[in-house]
Amino acid sequence: MTWTYPAHISRAQECSEATALVKVARHSPCLHGWNLSTNPDSPYDTAVNVSVPGSNSCQCEGAVPPTSLPVQAGEQATISSHDLMQIWPACGRCNHSLDLHGLLNLDLEEERQRRIKVAVRMDELLEDQNRLHDFSYTDEDLCSLKRYVPRMADVDKYILCRTLNGLNLRG
Repeated sequence: MTWTYPAHISRAQECSEATALVKVARHSPCLHGWNLSTNPDSPYDTAVNVSVPGSNSCQCEGAVPPTSLPVQAGEQATISSHDLMQIWPACGRCNHSLDLHGLLNLDLEEERQRRIKVAVRMDELLEDQNRLHDFSYTDEDLCSLKRYVPRMADVDKYILCRTLNGLNLRG
C-alpha cells in the first residue's frame, strides 16, 4: 500500500481533519512523556493540562511515516483521522502515536488554524525545494518556522526543556 501525502494545499481552511493532523504532526515534536501544565499568566494557555505518560520525554522532532509505508505526494485524500491512524499508526522515528506529535486535537479553533497555516507554509517551502518526500530535510527557513508549529501554550516550556537538556530545535 502506498500512502499519498497531501500536497498543493494553498490555505489552511482547505485541509481535512486528517490532512491537518498529519501536516502539523510532521512539523511538531512528539509530546510522549512530557508534562505540560497551564500557566495562568500566559495569554496563550487554555484550560487544558497535558500529561502524556512515559518513562522519558521523547526527543523526536517531527513525525515521519513508518518505513513500511511508501509515500507519494498528491492531492488531499478524503479519509478520516481514524482511517489515517490505521494507515499511519505510529511515527517511524520514535514509534509513538501520530496524534502525540503536536496534540492538535486539544486546541481551540483559532489556535488550530494558526498551527495548520504554519505547517502548510512549511510544506510549501519543501515543495519549492522538491523535498516534500524527504522527512529528514531541514534548512534555515524551516527551522525558523518550526518554532511556531507547537501549541503557543507549550512553546516556552518546550524550548526551555530542550535548552536545559543541551539540545536544539534543529531535527
